Amino acid sequence: IRATGSCKSYFDAPLITTKILPTVCQLLLDPFGPVREAALECVQKLLEVVQVRAGEMAVEEAERNRLAKEAAEKEARENPPPVGDASGAAGGVGGDGPASAMPSRSTSFSSMGGMGASGMGASGMGA
Repeated sequence: IRATGSCKSYFDAPLITTKILPTVCQLLLDPFGPVREAALECVQKLLEVVQVRAGEMAVEEAERNRLAKEAAEKEARENPPPVGDASGAAGGVGGDGPASAMPSRSTSFSSMGGMGASGMGASGMGA
């Protein structure tokens, strides 16, 4: 047990968490006191490796999130969302502005069998 804790640099975090710690943790309740003490010392040493890796993973995750946010912001700058069609934006004939270019929610929900504008489900209409 002590040798395992002393050789912690030879093990990576996934191996420690999936193979070594489950085995060593069983010894934490061994009836023989010196075995429990050695197991606890070993677990503490191995958890140091896991804590370092967990910290590295947090930094990697923060970097991925930062890069994803930057990419999304760049995409939004390069491809702004459409404001509306030309007739709606100028207040042209045949519409009430940008809202008329958008399909109504009741149309899309009722076609999927959901709630219509009246609040009744598709199965309740005509019953």
